[in-house]
Amino acid sequence: MHSLQRKVLRTICPDQKGLIARITNICYKHELNIVQNNEFVDHRTGRFFMRTELEGIFNDSTLLADLDSALPEAPCVS
Repeated sequence: MHSLQRKVLRTICPDQKGLIARITNICYKHELNIVQNNEFVDHRTGRFFMRTELEGIFNDSTLLADLDSALPEAPCVS
């Protein structure tokens, strides 16, 4: 049996509509619980920033691959 872990997901990418929905839907698909979430858009640069604290059983490579494919060009996800 796996024990639950807590990790922080940091996302930076060009801003566009629906980013929060895409990211949170992927977290749901991976059966991860969002413990805390903060987001910010820098209107000067057009960049979207989001910090999401997650709890669950992680498959990092699959999660990051799903996020990379769902986000705009050149996302920075860690």
